[in-house]
Amino acid sequence: MSVSALRFHQVYDNFFAYGDNGLKSDFGGHDNVWHGNVLAYVGNCYTIFNFKGYNDAFYDNKCVFRTGYTSTCGLESSTGFAVHGNSVFSESGELTVCKTSWANWTATGHDTGTTLAKWPADAAVVAMGKTVLGMM
Repeated sequence: MSVSALRFHQVYDNFFAYGDNGLKSDFGGHDNVWHGNVLAYVGNCYTIFNFKGYNDAFYDNKCVFRTGYTSTCGLESSTGFAVHGNSVFSESGELTVCKTSWANWTATGHDTGTTLAKWPADAAVVAMGKTVLGMM
């Protein structure tokens, strides 16, 4: 089994509200895979601290963020950090990643399958949470 196939933590099908760092709220751990979660009004969808995203993954999540979504900006491809297929929402519906527009960032092959939109209505965010928790 390759190192990239080993994952210490699988975090999925959760609703997180008002957290600060999403994926890296574990204070810089590694080998974390977050998928199928809803992150509502978090500061950042995730933040990379000490481990440079080693063997982390962030995919198929819905993230309504207040501050940022950095995709894989500044991370070496050798770390195994995978980011793709998310639905992300900024207050304005716009985003700059790695000093370029979201359109340019994704056009160069980064964050494949991820969509960007403006914040949905609060009721829609609550519905996303209920859906992921199996309440709808």
